[in-house]
This record gives sequence, structure tokens and C-alpha cells, in this order.
Amino acid sequence: MQHYLGPGRPLTILDTWDKVRAASEGGLLAENQWCELKEAIGPSTKAVNTELARDIASLSVHGGILIFGVKDKTYEVVGCETDGLRDRISQVAATRISPPLVPVVLDDVHGPDGRNVLVVSVPPSQLAPHMVDERYYGRSADGKRVLSDPEVRTLILARDQRTHGFIERLKGLALNDPIDQLVEEAPTGHGHAFFLAEPCSPVPSERIDQHKLIEILLNLDYGKRGMTSLLGDCTYAGNDPDGLSLRTGHRKVRAEYEHREAQISVHDNLMSIRSRGSHRILLLGTADRA
Repeated sequence: MQHYLGPGRPLTILDTWDKVRAASEGGLLAENQWCELKEAIGPSTKAVNTELARDIASLSVHGGILIFGVKDKTYEVVGCETDGLRDRISQVAATRISPPLVPVVLDDVHGPDGRNVLVVSVPPSQLAPHMVDERYYGRSADGKRVLSDPEVRTLILARDQRTHGFIERLKGLALNDPIDQLVEEAPTGHGHAFFLAEPCSPVPSERIDQHKLIEILLNLDYGKRGMTSLLGDCTYAGNDPDGLSLRTGHRKVRAEYEHREAQISVHDNLMSIRSRGSHRILLLGTADRA
């Protein structure tokens, strides 16, 4: 998993001790809006767990990572005891934050003398801001902080506008159905499924070209039922003026083959997948015949 650590910093992988040390020594690890460092965690008391909840809640506004085993002042990678920490983080996020959160706790990064680094990825939340002990938390360049009432209102308004805009864009996919362009004698009256995924927070990522997208679709885990995936069959260039597009064929097909047709489009700020309703397509990587 690649992590965003702030403007001007490359997407960084932190899955080995050497990579964590290299990131620290290269100046990539520092507490800011997207990163919180903890040398260790104290005993499971109310005060310590509340502080942990505040850290997680604050990162959920724009997304970020919480790293255990790195000093927050010197950024020295020292490692810490991580036994039971995974369950504790999940429990705190589920019980002490409102609405609850589900951070992604990655595998331990093993270091010397049994001391490990633990990286916790907190995705940007569609329900942000989140509350701990009746206060909403966010972040600034210096780390977590309590949000003011105007800031909370602004975030909630932006959340509502984002939700409304998403619904309108999803409806727009149906109004401009690309499958009709792939099928003879369309529209046939058959139902089509439309899926749309957009990032909750504007975090930069690597651009994807046609060959890279084909590689991604071919390597997705489509389950163990051995059924052909529509996404894996999208290898022909599609027609999408707003971004990169792939489709299952380069010419129109007869109506009886409509269920085999699909198109995927990737834009700089969204990904959309469209196919016929007789298939179940999930953006997480499955596309099986219902």
C-alpha cells in the first residue's frame, strides 16, 4: 500500500523496517495534516484510549496514517510492542468515535529485538467530521486539533454537496448509457447496471495509461467460482472524451450478446464502470454472472 504523506512528497510504501527508516531519514515522516507519529502507546486507560480516538478521528477528515514506533520529535524509528495493539485500535475506533470508524491496520513491520512498527491507514470518511467526547477533531500542519463551529458547519455543508453531486453524476451515467453504443438495435429494453466511485479526499495518485489499466483489471481477484469477468475482458479502447476508457469489444454486437458488454472509464477524479444488469460488478474487484 502506498501512503500519501503531504504535498511535495512521493507516495511512499512502509512495509519493511528499512523502508520506514529510509522514509524517516529522507525527511518524509513528520507530523502534519496527513501523518501522526507515536513512539509507543500507553496502558489501556480511558485517557490513553481517548487520545488514540482523537488521533484517528482527526485523520479521517482528509485521510492519513498513524504510525507507532517512530518518535514524533526526532522521527527516529525505534519500534514498540505491538501485541494486542491491532485489536485495541479497532475497538477504540468502533466505540469511542462518533460515528464509528474502521481504520485499516496493516501487518506489523518487524524490527530488531522484537520491536515493531505498526502503520494504521485512516481513509477519508464520507461522514467526517467525527466526534470524540462531544468535540469534533481535524488536523492542521502541527497535528490534530479541535475544530471550530464554523469549520464543522463548512465540512458538513461540503459533505452534503458532495453527496448530492455524486447522485447527479451517477444519474448522468444512465442518461448517457455507453452500452447502447456497443449493441445493435439499441436500446433493447434490457436493464444496465451503473457503478461510480469517487475519492472522498483529493489525494494525488499515479496516472494510469491504457496498458496499466488492462494489467490492473487482469490481476484483480474475481473470486473462486471460475466465472469469466467482464472487467478482465475490457481490453479495447473505448470512447470517453473525459478520460481513459476500455470496453469489451471494438464493434457492435447483436442483442443476444448484450450481457457480455461492459465499459470502464477512469477520470482524474473518478472511476465509473457500466455494464448490463445481469452481471454483478463491484469496484473492489469482482464481476460475476448473477
